[in-house]
Amino acid sequence: MKYTEIAEELNIPILFSDEALACVGQYLPQATFASPNGVIILMSDLTDQQKEDVVLHEIGHKIDGKLLNRLSPPQVHIANEGKANHFMLKHKITEWLSGFDGDYTAATTFRFLEWAQLDPAKFYYMADDELRDAVSIN
Repeated sequence: MKYTEIAEELNIPILFSDEALACVGQYLPQATFASPNGVIILMSDLTDQQKEDVVLHEIGHKIDGKLLNRLSPPQVHIANEGKANHFMLKHKITEWLSGFDGDYTAATTFRFLEWAQLDPAKFYYMADDELRDAVSIN
C-alpha cells in the first residue's frame, strides 16, 4: 500500500508548505480544520523519496499514538520518534522484500538502507530489527 493510500485511508490530508518549517514534516492531530484526524504538513521542496519517508514516519505517530507513562516530555518525544521510525521502516522493508520472490538470502540491512536511501548511522539497528522480523514472518 502506498503512503498516500495509507494517509487517505486514515483520513489524514497531506498539505505542502512553500514556507520554511521547523522540520521537513509534521503530524498535527489538532489541526482539525481540514480533517477530524488532523493533517500532515510537508515542505514542498522534498523529493518523492523524502515525502514517502516523512509521511510514513508521521503516520507512525497516528498509528502508534502517544506513550502514557511517567517519562519526561523529552523522553516521551524520543520514544515516539523511535516508534514512528519503526513504522516507516516496516512499510519500506515490506515493499523492498516484495522484489525477492521469497528468497531473502541477499536481503541485508545495508542493501535495504542503500535502496531506501536512509543513513545507516541513524537507521541501521532499527532497520536490522525490522528486517529480521519481516524475513522470519515471510
